[in-house]
Amino acid sequence: MKEGWISTERLSWNSQTDTFIGEVSELKIKKIPESLIIWNPKTMGSIYVSLDRRDYNTEGGIAGWRYSSFKGYNLLIIND
Repeated sequence: MKEGWISTERLSWNSQTDTFIGEVSELKIKKIPESLIIWNPKTMGSIYVSLDRRDYNTEGGIAGWRYSSFKGYNLLIIND
């Protein structure tokens, strides 16, 4: 998948780091996209984020995916 979208209703928010956070199992993501649109249904606003990097655990498996936007917002998808 090249691009997808996700609602803010399915994400947690960390205001100290300007980061949306979600778990791959709860988001029901089968394949991690290169970019996502985070959509807020309350404000009807959206943010475009691109995949920056993957985080790895001590066994070498993928622990999560980090996305960022030009506006300074971030998205962390945790591989649970």
